[in-house]
Amino acid sequence: MIALFGTVLTEIMKAGRGFLGGGACAGRRIRVMACVLPVLLSVGQVHGAAPEKLHSRVPFDQPAQPLDKALLDFTLQTDIQIISKTSDLGGMKSRSLRGRFKPLEALVQILRGSGLKFAVAGQNTIVVGRNVHLLSSQNPEAEPSEKSGKELSEEDKDGDPKALLEEVIVTALKRVQNLQDVPVHMQVLDKDQLTQSNLNRMEDLVVLLPTVTFTQRRGYDQSNYRIRGVGTQILGAGVEPGVATFIDGVVMARGGAALNDLPDVERVEILNGPQGTLFGKNASAGSLNIITKSPNRQNAEASFSTRATNDEEYGVKFSFSGPLGATLAYRFSGSFSDWDGNVKNIITGNDVNGVTAKSLRGKLQWSARENVDVLLSADYSRQNTECCARITREDRLGLYIDPSIAGDARPGGGTADILGVPIGPMADRIAHNRDPFVISTNYGASLTANMDLGTHTLTSISAYRVWEALNSWDNDLLPINFHRQQRSERSADWATQEFRLASPTDGYFDYLLGLYFYKTATDALEYADRKYVNIDLDQIIFVQSKIENENLAFFGHVNYHPTEKLKLFGGFRVLYDQITGTARRGGRDLAPDGGVLMDHSTPEVHNSKSEIALVMKTGLQYDFTDSLNGYVTYGRGYKGRGFGVEFGFDPQRFVESEPIDAERSTSLEAGLKATYFDRRLKLVVTAYHTRIEGLQLGLRDLRGIANLLGSVPETSVRGAEIGLVGRVTHGLTLSGGIAYNNARFDDFTNGLCYLGQTEAEKCFSGAQDLSGHVLENAPRWKGVLSLRYAREIGGLGAYGYLQASYRRQSAVFLSDDADPGSIQDAYGIMDLSLGLYAEDERYHFSLFVKNLFDQKYVAGVSANSADGGGVIIHTVPRDFKRYIGMAVNVNF
Repeated sequence: MIALFGTVLTEIMKAGRGFLGGGACAGRRIRVMACVLPVLLSVGQVHGAAPEKLHSRVPFDQPAQPLDKALLDFTLQTDIQIISKTSDLGGMKSRSLRGRFKPLEALVQILRGSGLKFAVAGQNTIVVGRNVHLLSSQNPEAEPSEKSGKELSEEDKDGDPKALLEEVIVTALKRVQNLQDVPVHMQVLDKDQLTQSNLNRMEDLVVLLPTVTFTQRRGYDQSNYRIRGVGTQILGAGVEPGVATFIDGVVMARGGAALNDLPDVERVEILNGPQGTLFGKNASAGSLNIITKSPNRQNAEASFSTRATNDEEYGVKFSFSGPLGATLAYRFSGSFSDWDGNVKNIITGNDVNGVTAKSLRGKLQWSARENVDVLLSADYSRQNTECCARITREDRLGLYIDPSIAGDARPGGGTADILGVPIGPMADRIAHNRDPFVISTNYGASLTANMDLGTHTLTSISAYRVWEALNSWDNDLLPINFHRQQRSERSADWATQEFRLASPTDGYFDYLLGLYFYKTATDALEYADRKYVNIDLDQIIFVQSKIENENLAFFGHVNYHPTEKLKLFGGFRVLYDQITGTARRGGRDLAPDGGVLMDHSTPEVHNSKSEIALVMKTGLQYDFTDSLNGYVTYGRGYKGRGFGVEFGFDPQRFVESEPIDAERSTSLEAGLKATYFDRRLKLVVTAYHTRIEGLQLGLRDLRGIANLLGSVPETSVRGAEIGLVGRVTHGLTLSGGIAYNNARFDDFTNGLCYLGQTEAEKCFSGAQDLSGHVLENAPRWKGVLSLRYAREIGGLGAYGYLQASYRRQSAVFLSDDADPGSIQDAYGIMDLSLGLYAEDERYHFSLFVKNLFDQKYVAGVSANSADGGGVIIHTVPRDFKRYIGMAVNVNF
């Protein structure tokens, strides 16, 4: 049957309008995956797959009861042995459990809300606890169940206790599930991975994610994530991101709202590809779900961590948690960080590109009744950054204006002589008379309630949030006061309400139904103040807008189990989406005497559109064995309309041609998830094909000097991914993945020309045919690999470790206009860390090196053109230069 499934998958990959292309395996790199799958899977069956008892459904009839009693009943019912610590279970109660479940499904439900984890440790043994890595039957506090009496293998006792592979529990489909049972390719980063990899900010996540890239622009309000090469380049307030970011189930309506220091994180779940049925209209490319830590309802705890680097970065984080009586528990956390930056401005003498950030988060959990749980959360964060330094990369058509013409007598010669700094693909200095800055504030509150209604669970999530940002930059890129001020202001607030009703999952049929309401309003101002010195002209131009969006949805997800091995499922979302925009342009050209030479003002215009759309997904999942399952899904996605309200705002276009049409996509995905070698290796293989109609695209019109919002008639994304995590041998673990992705425009005949493009380079009347060209920042290949080796140090209850992480990606265009000057060549980055931690995780000390070999690369490239000139500029990432640091984490 396994070989047959591999053959079927091969045929699927060859079907349809060339899903992943047509033809045989030979000569096609992407199709090699389908050809080797039958062999790969057959090998997996030879070596120690987990026993059938983990896969068979077992009847349960457990009331809510003390957790230690529930685990004992679990052992008696399944004949699977549980190893746990009495101190981890004391005072806890389990959820009720009735129906037929696979053992791991049942354990997920029994432990739900306890904060405990579990790992399969041998053929019929499961370890349960807060730190499951530390438990073995040799531990004097470990108390196996009545039928246990079984020790972990000698290899499990030896080496790094963290080498035991936990079962990863996720909420990706709005239910608590084991990661291996979720029929979608997703990646999960838990708090241990974030700590061990010394990841500090949201933008850092891409170093461990082969399917995700991050493009950095002039400020956080324009920077964006891309998943599988797809994401919306946000130029103005009238369009939402294509990758949705959620924190504790609440969407961040603006892309920049989530770009901050990582909060008090439990885990991050990354879902690849369209996820609109459960996550809404702005998850057309995928979603990033951040789950923060919950209050500890059993014991008081505290943590403190600090971090410092050799390039002037300092940071601290703290948290406190514990019970407040029998029914209340709290958690309070905060952070502060400061980094000067890695770009020198020779005019002001300052280091720029850095950030100063602070945040506070509080949670109060109330167990109102045995069947009612309420969580109140509130948070506040503020960032003062010198982001993002725009560095001159290439002087293609001449500087905006020669400084000598503008009245600033500087040496003549080339651009580098005029600016006083080198320019080039890896330049890292600027000569601006003003430093860039972004000041952003993000705060809000949410109320989450879960109520057990007998066999069903009702969930409500209510939230209100505000995000504000002020961004200022030196648009002339010169050491003179030509552009005296250019700034962007954003102020967004949004309210969301979600209701979900989840049925039990113990029968042939289960479902989840929900209602969702979302309303947001964004006020924006784009402002420029220019001074033409020798021609006695002052110019002020601004665009002011207000964009409102309202979304109502009814959604659901249904699973049908005709047999124990086969699951058929489907999801839908019927939504009503309305977008309303109001905008005007203002400004004047002023003579020296104050007279108005030209009035740029236009009357305020208004436009509104609404529509009803259907998002859906359907598929099947089949458990070939208890260690191998496969799935196939087909879906249709949707991303709402948008307005263009940046510089170059055109009132006529706003009324007659906008909002631009919604994105609509169809996607096909097939995947395999397997565990091998007594669950020491977990492997995921996925192939996919997505077609997008009306891909929303931020464009730079270099002839009209305007930022425009456009769309691409047809775009396709096809590829394959492999992810793995495993224990190699004593103390040695590995994790990583590789992604092949072919994301390109299929039909884009009216793309804008790049800066300086000529007719000989196929630019005609400002337009070019970009059909067949790849999307921005969409590497054909990207791979990530982490190796970690740890050993106990002399029986002292401490472990030392060495971790190496390497990521490499192929060359990319960092613009959507095929500009050869925007190419970032292939590069690889190596990070190292050396650390020591206590067996009971009371402390964790590490030394780390980021970008060990000092491999330079850039994070974004764009063109700037005004007043007859034109230059290419770039931004650089945090690890543009090698840096060394240390981190200390202490838990009380």
